[in-house]
This record gives sequence, structure tokens and C-alpha cells, in this order.
Amino acid sequence: MTSITINFFGDLNLGHQIIKDPFKNIKKNLLGADLNVCNLEGPIIKDYKTGYIRKSASICTLDNHLKFLYNNNINCVCLANNHIMDYQKDGLEETILKSENNEIHYFGAGNNLEKSLTPAIYKVNNVKIGFIGFSWDVIQSINAKKNNAGTAPLYKKIILNTIKKNKQLFDFLVVSLHFNYEFEQWPLPSQRKMCHEIIDNGADIIIGHHPHIFQGVEIYKNKLIAYSMGNFFFSNIISKTGKELREWSKETKHSIMLKIKLLQDLSYKHEVVPICTDKDWQLYFLKNEERNKLLEQIEYLSLPFYKDDINYRSFWKKNRKRFLPDHFTDVFIIQKIAIIIYKIIEKISNRK
Repeated sequence: MTSITINFFGDLNLGHQIIKDPFKNIKKNLLGADLNVCNLEGPIIKDYKTGYIRKSASICTLDNHLKFLYNNNINCVCLANNHIMDYQKDGLEETILKSENNEIHYFGAGNNLEKSLTPAIYKVNNVKIGFIGFSWDVIQSINAKKNNAGTAPLYKKIILNTIKKNKQLFDFLVVSLHFNYEFEQWPLPSQRKMCHEIIDNGADIIIGHHPHIFQGVEIYKNKLIAYSMGNFFFSNIISKTGKELREWSKETKHSIMLKIKLLQDLSYKHEVVPICTDKDWQLYFLKNEERNKLLEQIEYLSLPFYKDDINYRSFWKKNRKRFLPDHFTDVFIIQKIAIIIYKIIEKISNRK
């Protein structure tokens, strides 16, 4: 076979404002790839003002903006994130239907647990590429259950069982994880350890997102782990009443594109490509000094991954910016309480 090109990006949210095509400056690169994969943060819906809105922030992509995805060959999206259920089951179902109608592969969420764990399959040059995705409930993801819609739960046992069940169906398996806390520079030690286990059990590459800033890249047993890709393109967050709730900082408008060349023996080469959203909400590839500066920062963020688990944990404790528990599979009691309180407040708000 000839090589297969896959471009991975971070969080994508086109919002509900009127926008121009934000991808026109990078279109040539998108059209030249077999697959362009990103995390679709929030559902694709027709009317953002109606229906169940889970939070004060209306996180969605209007269906009018689907043409930007289709026309630019953005053809595979992860739905495993903490905003895909902001319009509840109806919003998820609308997203799935519109993705199918626009030839966009999707994975990581569904109308029940079984469907949320169902891989996306993409076949090119007789190579079967599989995608599975999982989202962390600590960051308010609504996980799917046996008879309830939601995201594939980010629990070690579920992830490893899903890999074991599906690995033989694919020649190359991508695992997407929506995890860690916002604006953290380095992954939690327990999350790094689990990523190693995921690779040990058959994943060929791991793509992470949620922190809204990029993190380092690790090569583990010749497999790549990108812990956070940053914001690919993320509209300012505006409430249903039109109030701007979050304007993204400069650092969140810089991210990375991970360009993968999958070779005949199913090994792969990768290239980290710096990307940015400008003041006019247009994406462009960084060049010259800007590009070199960002690549140097990624190299700096990647250096701690040469450490073993014990030394990495020590480094992380000394250098992290936020004081939050190192949680991955076993929720600390403070997190359990926080989640319970959040769900109670949410139910009370819905009754009003």
C-alpha cells in the first residue's frame, strides 16, 4: 500500500454565531489527508435556544456550520467529551444523524453503553483503522449506561475490555481520551500510567484532549501518546441569552496538528505542526520564529516523560499549577461529593 495520512486535532466547537470558513488557510493540508480527526466539543443542532440545555453555557455547533466540516474533509469526530450531552439525548441523536448524513465518522457516545463503545471504522488502501473514545466523569461528562445515552466511560476496565473485544477487527487502533483538568501543563501521574497500560493492551496511538492547552508528546514502546492537543478551533462561549461567558486567552488559541504517516508495515512517522487561531477567527500554520517557539515549548513539556513513574510523580507534584487530586480510576471522596452536589443542583434547576 501507499502511506496513509491522518491529521489529528484537538477540541472543535464552531458555536452558534455567524462565522466565515475558519479552515480556508489550511484547506490544502486537510484535503490532502485521508482522515482529519478532532474532538467535537458539543452537539451539532439546528436551534440552540430550544430544548434541554444542561449548563448556562450553550456549547454547540449549528448545523449550518456543517458545510465547513464537509467541504474541508474533516471526516472523523470524537463525541466522548463533557459537552456532547449539553442538549441531552435529543442533541446527541441529532448530532449522530447529521454526522451520518454528511459522511462524518463518529465514535465515543451513543444511546446506550453498548453503542457508546462501538468503534468507528475507516478503511483505506485495504487497511482497517479503528477509533474508540472515552470521557472522564470527574469533568462532568454524562457517561452512558445500559439503557441511557451518554459518553463511553473513561474507566480502565471498560477501556481495556473494549480494546480486547475489538482489536482483532482492525489493523490500526486509535484510542481517544477526554481527560485531565483544564489548563494543566502535564498529565496526572495516574493518567500517564494508564495510557501506558492502554498501549500495552493493543492501542497503536492515544490522542488526548480537554485541558484547552497543548501538553507534551510521549513515545512509549514506539507508540505515540499526545496527552492534550489543545483547542483546534473553539468559539467564545456565549449563553442562550447572548451573554459572553468566556473569551479564550491567547494561549488557548495555539494548538497542534499531529500529522501521522502510516506506513506499509503499519509503523508510523509523526510530525507536530503548530497551528493558531488569529483575531479574525481564521486558522493558520505558524511559521519561522513563532513556529520554532511553540515547538520548543512542546519539547520542554515532553521532557518529563523520560522519567520513570516515581520520578515523574515527584516532578508533577512540584511543578503543577493547580491543586487538585490525582484521580483516574478511583474517585477521591472530595470528587464524589462534588459530583453528587453538582447533580443535585442540576436536578433542582431543571424543575424550575
